[in-house]
Amino acid sequence: ASLDGREITDYVLHRAKSDHFLWKKRLSEMLVGINNLTEGELADHHSCRLGKWYDTVSDETITSHPAYAQLEGPHEIVHNSGKQAAARFAQGDREGALELIEKMNEASVKVVELLDALIDR
Repeated sequence: ASLDGREITDYVLHRAKSDHFLWKKRLSEMLVGINNLTEGELADHHSCRLGKWYDTVSDETITSHPAYAQLEGPHEIVHNSGKQAAARFAQGDREGALELIEKMNEASVKVVELLDALIDR
């Protein structure tokens, strides 16, 4: 948070990656009983920092990049799968939650690759 006011190139993309890993960590902690994360506590793909940025970015060096166009789909899958996993876990369906976490992880790899491509542009 102390970096929020500084002028750092592509700060929002670096911060989005960090947020992304923390979000996944919270879901992992739910699975092992460290927290009681609920579906309602998890943002959708428009409400997180990355989603808010994605929906409003106007820099043409970003919006014209192929990675930008590819980002929304896997980002949505990450959020939807995570929210569904939390719901399944709350219902006592640990196996269903684990399947959804795996789906989330697959999409997560793509999100990170695309963020890296945008950072490296």
